[in-house]
Amino acid sequence: MNKRGQGGMSLEAIVGLVLLAVVAVVIILGFVYGWGNLAEKFKIFTPSTNLDDLTQSCNFAIAQPNAFCEYKLVTLDGVKQYVNCQDARILSKLSGSAPSACLENTPKIFCDKLSATGNDITKTRVNNEPCPK
Repeated sequence: MNKRGQGGMSLEAIVGLVLLAVVAVVIILGFVYGWGNLAEKFKIFTPSTNLDDLTQSCNFAIAQPNAFCEYKLVTLDGVKQYVNCQDARILSKLSGSAPSACLENTPKIFCDKLSATGNDITKTRVNNEPCPK
């Protein structure tokens, strides 16, 4: 008796097809809704919303003044704001000594740069304070 063609699909083939279908759906959703909206909707690739995580990254950045002074857009307590390692909430938790003040990237200078690029800074918070005027 000849049994050619009667074998079912292997488990590997089924898993491969399922993975292919998931990847196809993600790609389609990304193009339809936009990649930024998709990442925000599923909360992937979003910045940390925890001060302890930010403090830990600042402890690594102590040796790199440029990284220490760089602002990151984060959501803390439901409020989007820009934070760098000079934020008082982070400085008090650092395990090492912080570099000198970020003179080239103070909150005022940062807010001025945001304003110059056309951003409305009236409700913008930097290091938990409103943008200085």
